[in-house]
Amino acid sequence: MRSFLLAVPTFLLASQAAAWGASGHQAVGHVAMQFLAPNALSFVKSSLGSTYSQSLGPAATWADDIKSGGQYGW
Repeated sequence: MRSFLLAVPTFLLASQAAAWGASGHQAVGHVAMQFLAPNALSFVKSSLGSTYSQSLGPAATWADDIKSGGQYGW
């Protein structure tokens, strides 16, 4: 019984840690931009263009955003 009582809070906390949400995804995107090589950074900025303010931060939530829309239904 004691093991069960210890396991339940552990699993509940683990599920919360896995739930990044939009803010977490954007933070990772912004941090990733800081570690790109100069030519990779230039490529990312030109590829993303003004749609995502030339940043991986806003682009990091793209997959989450489109799954609720009908245009990408499969």
